[in-house]
Amino acid sequence: MDQAIANRFYEYRKKSGLSQEELAARLGISRQSVSKWERGEASPDTANLIRLARIYGVSLDDLVNGITPDEPEKAAEPEQAEPAPPEPEQPETPAEESSAADEEKTDVHISWKDGVHVEEPGTSVHISWQDGVHVVDGKDEVHIGANGVTVTENGVPVKKHSKKKKHPEFPVDTIVVFAFCYLGLAHGWWHPAWLLFLLIPIVHGLSDAIRKRRFTVFPFPVLAAAAFLCLGFFGGLWHPGWLVFLLIPVYYPVAFWLDREISGEEFEE
Repeated sequence: MDQAIANRFYEYRKKSGLSQEELAARLGISRQSVSKWERGEASPDTANLIRLARIYGVSLDDLVNGITPDEPEKAAEPEQAEPAPPEPEQPETPAEESSAADEEKTDVHISWKDGVHVEEPGTSVHISWQDGVHVVDGKDEVHIGANGVTVTENGVPVKKHSKKKKHPEFPVDTIVVFAFCYLGLAHGWWHPAWLLFLLIPIVHGLSDAIRKRRFTVFPFPVLAAAAFLCLGFFGGLWHPGWLVFLLIPVYYPVAFWLDREISGEEFEE
């Protein structure tokens, strides 16, 4: 960075009566960053330049290209020899240098509508329900959305995984309706043929449980009700058939434990 600009930063800060620590606190950066600006070893980004101009009460043009506040008469004169850079207010220790790597300020935006957006020089991450996940690192990009995964290196797509098409599910709904109508119209078995409709949530639930590998997804209460009705209608075992309902509070703790074992998760203490 031009040493004249670095000196101007130093003069404006001194005129404002702020120390490097106080200015750094107002900007949300480290004191080492302010010190490096004033020594010409680093340059503030646009956002910090705007904040500096507001703090000093000057325009952005005056801050970068204008004159120092203590030397207005030198604006029209030829450029003078550049003064020696100001000494840092406090010596920087190795511990301070390692703890503050002079990183640029990161902008973070979170909202229900736009999702999560994190941006810093050369890198950005955007996450939302509508757009999915989009990560940019220099010229490399990764996008994960409804159409699959796309990876781009140096602006050239190198990998794309399209979203897998769903396999057609077993048409249990159609078969149950057809079987119910056939048994009712051909044999007059409207009752107890209606029990076939209990197969719909049972089969779908079993399919989801197998696909997701989660026992808790299976609708065990529907299975218990179907078993109770079958025992009652076909065997007259209303008692002790009702005991199958006692299996419901036993099934879910066991199913929850099995899901945790399969997924490898640990119980919370």
